Amino acid sequence: MLRTTLVRAFLVPVAAVALLAGCSPDESADTAAGATPTGAASSEAAPSPTAAATSAAPNNKEVCAALTDDFVAGSQKIVDSSNKAIQEKWSLSKLNKQLQADLTAISNNLKKHAATAEDPQLKATIEGWSKSLAAGGKSSDPAGFMEKTLVKVGTDIDKTCQAV
Repeated sequence: MLRTTLVRAFLVPVAAVALLAGCSPDESADTAAGATPTGAASSEAAPSPTAAATSAAPNNKEVCAALTDDFVAGSQKIVDSSNKAIQEKWSLSKLNKQLQADLTAISNNLKKHAATAEDPQLKATIEGWSKSLAAGGKSSDPAGFMEKTLVKVGTDIDKTCQAV
């Protein structure tokens, strides 16, 4: 059970980081030219990512760049926590508490970015992602939660921010 949780806790954020690695809002020119943005999954708990991209508020690119950086950093923190859990042979309980804390931290960072967004649609989308990740911070199975939700949120961030 612990080994399975460790593997899930490690691989899911690696996938999320891989989705966002090298992606920045500057790639939106490709999307505007007709290219299909990467990641077709949508978050169950957040508004449609394409709805947020339809309005071009003055700070959308800055908000997207900052939230993408924070999401990648938060996902990397989950990877680091998982590595530490393996090296130090943490109990399942200790690992779950750390993953809950890591998900809560990502959620709180997204809340901060939502507060700075001038575009009401982008703000609502970011708030939806934040609420979704906050649920992971309260989940009794945060690794399972990440498997279902973390990659979806990362994909939606990528898709939304490429479109601004």
